[in-house]
Amino acid sequence: MHAMFVVGLILVVGAPDAKEAAPKKTVPPVLLGQWECEKATAFGQVMPIRSPMKYEFTADGKAKIIVDGKTRLTGTYKVDETKAPMEIDLTLGSADTPEFTLPGIYKVEKDVLTLCQFDAPGGKRPTEFASAAKSKNVLMTLKRVEKAKE
Repeated sequence: MHAMFVVGLILVVGAPDAKEAAPKKTVPPVLLGQWECEKATAFGQVMPIRSPMKYEFTADGKAKIIVDGKTRLTGTYKVDETKAPMEIDLTLGSADTPEFTLPGIYKVEKDVLTLCQFDAPGGKRPTEFASAAKSKNVLMTLKRVEKAKE
């Protein structure tokens, strides 16, 4: 009798509270900060970088694209680190540009971010880090320029 009571008590006390919130999904810290585009390939061709372009990712899920020191697009991003390759969705817009979402994949190796995105909203997510001649994928290599402030 006592053994059943103890087992029951352990089950009730040790069980997780049903009212507890699910763990908050965190943004991967390696992605946070500013990244400057060093190389871009589209339609199988290396594209010239005519103006300095940076991507910025913050811990609260905000993103922006900065060109020539001016913020051109702002919005949010979502990542899925459980996928291989890891996935990213950038939802961006501005006063002059309606909001759009670009599906992509990414990887971070030390201070280098490799990002491959479909070139147009509503497109199919790339499955590999490549931009073939007939694909609409844009492959970018970005270098970290500023560590995220903690």
